[in-house]
Amino acid sequence: MAIYVILFISLIGLHCVFINKKLAFCISAGILLYALISLRNITLGVYDTAGIYLDNFNYVQSTSWNNIWSYKLPSQIAFLAITKFISLFTSNYQVYLAIIAIPIVLSVCWLVYKYSDEPLISFICYISLYWLYSFFLLRQMLALSIIAFSLQYIYKKKPIRFVIVVLLACVIHNTAIIFLIAYPFCRFVKYSYKNYVLIIISFIIAKIAPGVISGFIGKYFPIQSSYIAHGIYNASGNFSIFGLVPPLAILVLAHIFKRDSSFETDVLYNLSTLSVVTYCLAFVVSDLYRLSIYFGLFNIILISEVFVDIKSIEFINIKNEEIRLLIHVLVTIALILYFLSRSVENMNSLPYLFFWQN
Repeated sequence: MAIYVILFISLIGLHCVFINKKLAFCISAGILLYALISLRNITLGVYDTAGIYLDNFNYVQSTSWNNIWSYKLPSQIAFLAITKFISLFTSNYQVYLAIIAIPIVLSVCWLVYKYSDEPLISFICYISLYWLYSFFLLRQMLALSIIAFSLQYIYKKKPIRFVIVVLLACVIHNTAIIFLIAYPFCRFVKYSYKNYVLIIISFIIAKIAPGVISGFIGKYFPIQSSYIAHGIYNASGNFSIFGLVPPLAILVLAHIFKRDSSFETDVLYNLSTLSVVTYCLAFVVSDLYRLSIYFGLFNIILISEVFVDIKSIEFINIKNEEIRLLIHVLVTIALILYFLSRSVENMNSLPYLFFWQN
């Protein structure tokens, strides 16, 4: 636990040092996150890193390129090819993990630097909600690093470039295809209270009519459907609702302190809405919480919107800066507590171990 506490303290300290130097802070924060990802013990995380990706790494070193191109699961060919290419330069699995972590961290740093008004809270939000997935969901997080660059094409209203980026991510992990819905939803849906109606409907369907969701998965996601059929995915419906609280709280909080109704801010609200809606799928098949990550990543930008130009609340005589500081402190504490009390334990990341530790 101590290493994670030190991480948060270090981030706050770096923010104080680079208070007016956004680029320097983002680089420093990225180095911290990268160091802990690349130096981790492979037993951290759920089971994928030590139980799946290690086997893949050993496999590609002993097989030919022809076998990779004809691999039985087409959705994994690109990732195996990347792994094969890296293995030409190193046979050390730890070095391989460090190389894979580079685009994962770079994409987040780019996203925060380019779009976040408050980089500290954005990094804390990322760590609390999504960072630990980098310990074990290697292929999906690599796909997510590509998805991160698609936001600019939603903002610029360039659908062709958006689709190209998403399809590139799909080559790494086929579930990234779900992000295609982000463009029409963000482009043509005006954020309003109807977003919350959509969330309520998706929650009700997941709880009352889970067969609707199961049928959808069986029709459009055949691989995931086979995982359900063979018991690889948990379809008991026994999934904690507590994980829904942070993304929903971010959406509601940002709505309360909404500054304007620009297209860019509506995009962030809509992406956050989609993250909550897709999270409801996990109440039917627990592993499908992963789909919400594609949309939820952009909550790290939305949350920064809360702390800029908050209007003075005159009837309780609290000034703008006082409100801003109070909310900043409370949200920061809440995110850190969520991480320390839930995320590290649920994702098997406690205690943190370096690769040289047993």
